[in-house]
Amino acid sequence: MPDLAALRQNCARLEFEYAGAIFTAFYRPLDVDDEVHQSVRGMGIGGEMEPFYAALERLVIWWDATENGVAIPTTVDGFKGVGVGLCGTLMRAILRDLGNPTWAPSPLPVSTTPSSNGSSPTANSAPPPTTSISSSAPNGHTSPHGTWRDSPTPPSTPAGAPGLAASDVP
Repeated sequence: MPDLAALRQNCARLEFEYAGAIFTAFYRPLDVDDEVHQSVRGMGIGGEMEPFYAALERLVIWWDATENGVAIPTTVDGFKGVGVGLCGTLMRAILRDLGNPTWAPSPLPVSTTPSSNGSSPTANSAPPPTTSISSSAPNGHTSPHGTWRDSPTPPSTPAGAPGLAASDVP
């Protein structure tokens, strides 16, 4: 029987494009909840940005965004620093990805000390994983879409999972 507490610890790997650059992020699909959706709606209704950035801080455990070679942290301040354009694109990509995430091993070392938002305070100091995102295995066989070859996690969430449509996100 699936244990949701165990599944919540899994993460997904996501690539998204912004301003001609391809970014990679790892996030926790099962942490996308009503609070996340409310933070997105709040941006459009009252221009409330703090809950939006806090939602990203809770969801995103690592990304490869840097400025002058320095990793941008996955914190409220880090997301505020890059602005709503890049952050909005990241959130739209997460919401589109929810129905069929690409489950992946965490890019961060496993910590025995939990943090308040589920992400490590040193999240951006870890190097990205060295595994390939190619859909072909070394032996030439194609892996099923939406799975990570070495992942012990389920290949996807059920189709039709509730969430905002990409057009609903600013």
